[in-house]
Amino acid sequence: TLSDKETNTMNRQNPYYTELLKRVEDRTTPITWLFIGDSITMGIGAGTKNYKGWVAQLTEKMGTTVSAWNLAVGYARGDDAANSPAWLEKAKNNDVIVICFGVNDINSGPYKFSGQRNAVQIKNDIAKIAKTCADAGAEVIICTTPPYTYANSEKVGVWRALVNQLKSLAETEGYKLFDFAAVVGTEADPSIPAYGGHPNAE
Repeated sequence: TLSDKETNTMNRQNPYYTELLKRVEDRTTPITWLFIGDSITMGIGAGTKNYKGWVAQLTEKMGTTVSAWNLAVGYARGDDAANSPAWLEKAKNNDVIVICFGVNDINSGPYKFSGQRNAVQIKNDIAKIAKTCADAGAEVIICTTPPYTYANSEKVGVWRALVNQLKSLAETEGYKLFDFAAVVGTEADPSIPAYGGHPNAE
């Protein structure tokens, strides 16, 4: 499980987490958190037949005040979710939505692998997901795209640009931000994953 130090690090990156728990102390029903993303958010890389992925560990720390739903799908792109009415309908009907896309958009491009997308295009897909959920009354938390073992320097460049685009999106629209790279990237270079491309249970 996450250590107190790691949990505190996540809270510093996303102070909204503790603020939200304070707001629901007197609530009789759990507040619902929905996590949407790709295989990293699914927990791939953290072992099998366990609950050691980052979403499972985080929600375990939240306790019984929170009901969590992990709607992440392996190989998923922001492009997929932004253009899937069924996926968006499920996502928006929650109190809080955490959006974590970008790795497969950078690595594979849009659906059917037809070309490369730039940081602005990927950000626009994530913005569409966020707006759909915010308009439905959900609180939105944007995750910066996780660092990954990208194939070449060009893709790393898109990743760096996308991280900045997502930070700007959150600031402009008033969404909360969780800086994924600041937690799982190496200190010397946040584009290099410290715990593997698919973060391990550590």
